[in-house]
Amino acid sequence: MDEIEYKLKTNNSVLIVNAIDKLISMIKSKYKPGERQKFVIENEELKFLRGKCSSSEILVSLTACQGLLALVEMGVLEIPHTMSTIVTLLPTAHNYSAIITTMAGLLILDLKSRLVPGQPYKCQFSMKSPKHPFITVLEKNKGAEIDVLTQMQALCTYPDYNVSSNSLELLRPVFLWLTCNPERRGIQPWQLLLSLPHSTDQFRLLLSCLSYQQISNPQTIEVAFAAYAAVTDAAIYRQDHQYVTALLPMLARISNELIINGCDPRPAYALLGRCAALGGPRGALGGPRAARGPALALLARSLPHASALHLHGLLALVLNIIAENEFSKIALNMCVGLSLQWLHLPSYLTASSLKTAANILDIYQNNANEDSRMYIPNLKSNKIFQHLLFTDEHFFIYYTLLETWERIRDDPEKNESVDSGYRVNRCCYERGTDTFSHRSHDGEESRGLVHGDRSESLEDYPGSDRSEERKICDANAGANVQNS
Repeated sequence: MDEIEYKLKTNNSVLIVNAIDKLISMIKSKYKPGERQKFVIENEELKFLRGKCSSSEILVSLTACQGLLALVEMGVLEIPHTMSTIVTLLPTAHNYSAIITTMAGLLILDLKSRLVPGQPYKCQFSMKSPKHPFITVLEKNKGAEIDVLTQMQALCTYPDYNVSSNSLELLRPVFLWLTCNPERRGIQPWQLLLSLPHSTDQFRLLLSCLSYQQISNPQTIEVAFAAYAAVTDAAIYRQDHQYVTALLPMLARISNELIINGCDPRPAYALLGRCAALGGPRGALGGPRAARGPALALLARSLPHASALHLHGLLALVLNIIAENEFSKIALNMCVGLSLQWLHLPSYLTASSLKTAANILDIYQNNANEDSRMYIPNLKSNKIFQHLLFTDEHFFIYYTLLETWERIRDDPEKNESVDSGYRVNRCCYERGTDTFSHRSHDGEESRGLVHGDRSESLEDYPGSDRSEERKICDANAGANVQNS
């Protein structure tokens, strides 16, 4: 042992590796399979090796951690016990990188041991219990995020296909914890997720992370916008029309909250302009044409709340979108109707903005095109849009309004039925209650009773499973409906 201790103090990588190798050989020679539990507790060489994992010398701690991993590969130590040992070393660790690297190695060995041919791999960790080891590290040391992300990227690009193809499932709790935790404001997890090869798992995980962004909370709206902006930038760069079409109205909805909460909406307007300008072949999913109606309707919602400083940018964006003449007329009517109040009360502060508003009014008055196009069916066929649709009540309401308009505008009988329904709901409203009913894209219907702004029964998106994972994300990020 004296020779081993001497070599470990030399700060020479060759001698340190040689010393740890001799220590591993000594441990293996004394190991007896039938006495593993007693051996792990009492063996002095193993205690010495565990102690060196917390060494202040970087080379020593890293090599000692590799030694523990080697003993697992040799069958001397078990994966769960070794992972627990590594976690207990966190309070005294000087080199977090070594600890995290060893955790990643143990996760790979554990993943391989759980793979069953013909059956999908399911991660045994969660965000709560049993907690993912990487989450434990992040909770104990916020500065370890870069090292954790480095190991996550290494797992996702691991040379062994069996590991890399199941890495997103293995890391799913960590991605959700990083992207849905209000205390975490970095964009690096999103950049890592977006940089990975496109696959079904990546697609589902990205949508899950987006769905839990809390856009109706003043404390997290800027974080939510940063997340959506990162995804949108990547989609524009790839010319991914499905993503851009789905994200265009969602960004318009986020711009509402930026204005209401006193944040600068101009970065959102710039991004919306890039989305609206994205070209593509005409067709069901070619370009964001189908999403311009919902986007305009949601942008109109911002007009009564916009300050004089941001009004010009908002109106210029509306003018840019309607210049294409490809949108539902009811959306244009909303923009014009809410612009009239600004035109009615002109001001020096809004002089340039009102010129833009006048141009919008001119387009409205000169627009003789018949509103007969069907945009909503294109949105219904967009899986990304349908997934995001049920994440925010205002988004859903405006979509339903446009969907109803397209369904009834050319059918007098349906118009009459809507008028009858309006009279019924008006009676309910005068009594202090109102009923709501919507039918999802898969045909299921949700109903409830609303008193003022409070809903007594608001069902989740049909077919969704509120798993423990979702409950924790809701606890971290909150529900948008409750904060609206």
